[in-house]
Amino acid sequence: MSDTRNDVPPPLPVEPIEPSRNKVLLNTTCASILTLLSALLLKFDFGVGGDMLFQTPLALILIGVFLAVFTILGHWVAVVPKRFLLGLNAAVLVRSAFGYPFNAFLENTPACRITSAILLIVSILYLVVSLRGQIAIPVRPWFRWKHVAVTGVALLGFGLLSIPFAFGGCLKAFQNVMGDYIVVSPAGISLVERVFEKDGHKVHLVGMMHIGEADFYNDLNKRLASAPDGTRLVLTEGVGDKNNLLPKSFGSGDLYGKFAKEFDLQLQDRLDLGLPGERSRGGGHGNPKPADPETEEERAARFLELGVVFQNADMDISELDEKHRTLLLKMFDMMDKAPSLSSILMNSSQYENFTPEAIEDMLINGLLKTRNDVLMKHFLAEGQDHDEVYIPWGAAHLKDVEVRILELGYVETEEVVRPVVRFSKKG
Repeated sequence: MSDTRNDVPPPLPVEPIEPSRNKVLLNTTCASILTLLSALLLKFDFGVGGDMLFQTPLALILIGVFLAVFTILGHWVAVVPKRFLLGLNAAVLVRSAFGYPFNAFLENTPACRITSAILLIVSILYLVVSLRGQIAIPVRPWFRWKHVAVTGVALLGFGLLSIPFAFGGCLKAFQNVMGDYIVVSPAGISLVERVFEKDGHKVHLVGMMHIGEADFYNDLNKRLASAPDGTRLVLTEGVGDKNNLLPKSFGSGDLYGKFAKEFDLQLQDRLDLGLPGERSRGGGHGNPKPADPETEEERAARFLELGVVFQNADMDISELDEKHRTLLLKMFDMMDKAPSLSSILMNSSQYENFTPEAIEDMLINGLLKTRNDVLMKHFLAEGQDHDEVYIPWGAAHLKDVEVRILELGYVETEEVVRPVVRFSKKG
């Protein structure tokens, strides 16, 4: 009986698979392109003088080009090795979300710069490895349906996961600049009211929006018109226009009213409409209409009997710095002529000086801090003479106002969050 083990032929030697020179060259080219785009993005980030929330479209274009090149070469042609694929994907996602989660404890601009630096480092490592010939891509078809299907499913899953991540990053970026008196969630938009107290004296900072649901404004009006324990001062917001510089639609409420109608919401009306039997008359923001048939003096007297005083604590538009006023009037003119909110973004490019730096300066230093200076003068002059002070101002104002209140020795004692816009309504 013969031994069959001697009949088995010895295994043939396995020759190493030579990499495709074309694909090695493509791999190095891809690494070079990604490195260049990463360097340009980092250079742009360090060139931004203000907050990254006001970045120009150039950054978004660079990120878009990066994603296009990366998707084609990395996911579809499968040039980028897997060990670099995840790192580049994560870095691009974080940068597109304003550096989240870095911007949770840093300002938006440094958070974006850190992320862009990480993206550049990963790209450089990929380039160095490519140039040293440590990446060998075996010969295989340039296009394979199986690979396209797998990477397509992977990209879809990654894209779905990136939506809540990017939403959280953008929301945090907005809060870093505008404060946290506005809360956005899948359920809708809510506004925050915080109560501060010092020696028995209370200050209510009430976040507001120009447009919202009627229930929010009606509830606030009723609370302001209720009899206080002592006396109540309401320091109202409302830019004056003694020289008639603003468009007529601003004073009438039509400027914001058309946007409220577009979203089936109500325009914020005057706040002294909570007396029994009253309802909003659509006076709008700015210079509200008188509440007929009463005169303003009669209305003020009725509130004074309750111990409530309403006092405008805002500035006149003529007092705004000239460069800020000029830009603001151009923006109002654009809003006045725009048929819808979406059309504003399409038409804004035709206006001069609408640079991100100019808009940020006008918004932060002009509309917010300058007007807050006027508000605090009224508060320091009149607020101490009342048991409680309500400051129902735009939510973006209150981050800075809160800092000033705390510096005066007040301590936060209460916080209430109220919905102002619900994305899904019953009925």
